[in-house]
Amino acid sequence: MITVTVKDETHDVVAIPRPPLIYLDHWALRCLSSNGSFREKFIEFFKKYGTFLFSWTNVLEVAENSGTSLDAIQSFLTEIGEQWFPIEWNAFEVIRREKEFTLGNNNPCLASGFLEAYYPHISDGPLSLSTVCDLTQDSEIKPACCQHLEYVKAETRKTLIYWRSEDPKSVDIPKYFDPDSPTIYVVERLRYLIQKESFKIEANDALDFLHAVVPIAYGDFVLLDKHWADLARKLKLPSDRVKVYSPKHVEKFLENLERVERSGWTMN
Repeated sequence: MITVTVKDETHDVVAIPRPPLIYLDHWALRCLSSNGSFREKFIEFFKKYGTFLFSWTNVLEVAENSGTSLDAIQSFLTEIGEQWFPIEWNAFEVIRREKEFTLGNNNPCLASGFLEAYYPHISDGPLSLSTVCDLTQDSEIKPACCQHLEYVKAETRKTLIYWRSEDPKSVDIPKYFDPDSPTIYVVERLRYLIQKESFKIEANDALDFLHAVVPIAYGDFVLLDKHWADLARKLKLPSDRVKVYSPKHVEKFLENLERVERSGWTMN
């Protein structure tokens, strides 16, 4: 949950996530918000457990929605309420923060820029993500979001294509997972898989990369596109880290949430 204390025109932000940390790719956000049964199970779980991770990638994709899909997402985020956490989408920024981290600092994956951009719009109301849907439909903000989404996809795709052109032997793959610096492990192992595997790198792969990296490093339950969920399972992460689900495993994801609810939070 995020709390903001204002004193002498200074904003003190405290963001304390409640486990488990759950991240949804855009398809998963649309799926859970529009499927009545899935939605009911998820929200029922969320009354006691969980923090909803939300990134700029989510925001930009929400901006492309309209009509019933947007209405469903907005009402879903209203039910999520204030139990959310802004997660950074720039993996390289998170890596830098992990290297410089000291006790007392914000979590390296906290997207402080997200809060700085978002808070002025809701400073007189609850810190609920439902306001994001309204903001993304603003006559000026919506086209800016759509334009920036295309820019981000193009630039990130260039990075992935460049990685594909490198010699895999030149990649210094971390041999061991360091829980204090998880992002470099995820990035370098994904980089190796991008070089090793022969799939065509499309614009949507760039977006899926942004959805995947930091949530895999910091999340507990992450729902991703099938291809990137498959790549995530090849990262050789410790067994007690993140659980990743693809579209065909949504019911399994919800079943595992029910197990958490019955037994209390555990990754075992």
